[in-house]
Amino acid sequence: MLKRRLFTVPRLVVLAVLALACGGGQKGPSAPGVPIDLSRPDDALFAEGLALYDAANASASEARRLGATDLAASAAKEAQALQGYAEARAKFDALPVRFPTSIRLDNAAYLAGRCSYERGTIGGDPLEFQDGALRLDAMQVAFPTSPFIDNAAYFAGRARFQLGDYEAARLQFQRSLAAAPTGPYADNAQYFLGRSDFELGLALAGAGDGLGAHAKLDLAEAELPAVPTTSAFYDNAQYYLGRSYFEEPVNATATFTLLSPAESAARKANLEAAISAFGRTLAVPAATHADSARFWLGRARYAHAFYATAGLDPADLAAAAAAFRAVPATSTYADNALHYLARTYVNSSWRYCTTPHPTDPAPASACAAYAALAAGFPSSSYVASTAEYLAAQTCTCTF
Repeated sequence: MLKRRLFTVPRLVVLAVLALACGGGQKGPSAPGVPIDLSRPDDALFAEGLALYDAANASASEARRLGATDLAASAAKEAQALQGYAEARAKFDALPVRFPTSIRLDNAAYLAGRCSYERGTIGGDPLEFQDGALRLDAMQVAFPTSPFIDNAAYFAGRARFQLGDYEAARLQFQRSLAAAPTGPYADNAQYFLGRSDFELGLALAGAGDGLGAHAKLDLAEAELPAVPTTSAFYDNAQYYLGRSYFEEPVNATATFTLLSPAESAARKANLEAAISAFGRTLAVPAATHADSARFWLGRARYAHAFYATAGLDPADLAAAAAAFRAVPATSTYADNALHYLARTYVNSSWRYCTTPHPTDPAPASACAAYAALAAGFPSSSYVASTAEYLAAQTCTCTF
């Protein structure tokens, strides 16, 4: 991957010029309402950068299209895109230095930040994401009334999200939504706002901070449903909504054992909400996280089975088994799914250790699931943990 930066003008110089501008680019007519006039030197320079940027976008799009069929051609297009974004950024950087009163300054500053963001996306370079975030921050400070402020805030948030700085990212997504509640990136910003709070809550739960995790995941559970059904991120939003309900602690220690009656009721309600959300995810054709949603749907139905009034709910167990079996072998959750499928078949209500469930397709017993796990994923840590679980359940498998 090409990761070398091409700067005609040092970025710090550009940021300093923008800081001095403090909205200078907006003293004249707003750029979106003024056609580009190539007879004006500043517009001509901006147009050169815009042409390079558009060409880089086309190369990046072609690289994505070729990625599934021709890796070499895709890599060549990625290299073209990286080069094109770098050259476009150099043109945008030159504008405030050469033409400090141009009406295109805000647009150029935004697009320069986008160039860095796109280079980070293609090359996986955190330094490009950092560069993009800093540029877009400076653009928002210099041009607070720019019509591009919502876009700038959104991509500043995306850059920080990629860097794992979810707290800073969520603030940018909020800023983008406040600037343009119905803007071109509003649905996306709403989704990533919820995702940021989910990631923050998940980290707190992992650290044993049940109260902190509960607060953050509650935010996610309010934000993710606001992503409309018409959004390209709707299925993703429903998937992470389900994940949030599944992971949400019901006590201060973020544990799910020895729960009080009130905590048990809260956990049961969360699992039911998770099941519904995963169902909505899977109802979207070609959902991005379909395979993962099947696994987590199985997990939620399996966990919900334990809240039956007598024994384990057979309907939950059957639904869990079907969901685990539907996870394809190519999924990152494939070994996990076989582990939980084995557990589903051996418990206080079902005892399908070696004898298959009479109406289920293979693998339809705990030992059959374990055999598929050991054969298909011999290096998985779930091979040993499944063997231990089955031994504890006095389920002896022979192959």
